[in-house]
Amino acid sequence: MYTQISEQFKNVVKSNVITATARLTFKNFFSDNSNLTLIKNDIGQNGLNLADYCYNNGQLVGTVMSKELEIEINNNNEYDLADKSFDLEIGVLIDKENLIYEFVPYGEYK
Repeated sequence: MYTQISEQFKNVVKSNVITATARLTFKNFFSDNSNLTLIKNDIGQNGLNLADYCYNNGQLVGTVMSKELEIEINNNNEYDLADKSFDLEIGVLIDKENLIYEFVPYGEYK
């Protein structure tokens, strides 16, 4: 369980006025072993869907952490992402004036 969140992060989540984003990091992606990092703007509008809803007989019973998601990357570069794993982080806007997000890990996806 990730426990390194700030008080600002907690206060934003408690307020229910949340601006969130996502960050994907493909480790050692390039030939020099540097990472490829994509954020929500690169991923595209509504381009990240996490499969975290649980249903029983058609009734929603809650949500769970899931290792399945669907992304649509919307930028001018072409990347070979087949069989590549990445870390997903969800970011919450904690400082609107300076546009500062705090990111928390959401898991590794393969």
